Amino acid sequence: MAGDADLPLLRRPTVVLTSFDIYESKTLLCIVGSNESEGYYRVLRITRGTDDVRKMVDDDMVSHSRDSIHQLVARLQASGMRLLVSKVCGILGFVRFTKGCYISLVAKRKPVALLG
Repeated sequence: MAGDADLPLLRRPTVVLTSFDIYESKTLLCIVGSNESEGYYRVLRITRGTDDVRKMVDDDMVSHSRDSIHQLVARLQASGMRLLVSKVCGILGFVRFTKGCYISLVAKRKPVALLG
């Protein structure tokens, strides 16, 4: 699925990311998302310390396999990044206050109602 960027938005395959790991360093946050079967991975890089939102977030639009994501995580940890949060269920969004951005995370989930 490395050529997904060439497809129109409506024709791209839909993959739901259900688990996220967040790695941090002083200048960078890396969010690694995976689907339920852990066969599809995406990486989002967020640069700290910049005011321009377009330069802050970097999505390389590449889907990774399990082997390539393990190699990427090993490189991240070798470069000094540490695991900040593991197995987050979802990301609600980003909030910008006067000093930096904050991430709203969903730490755990459980069914509260059945519809139908």
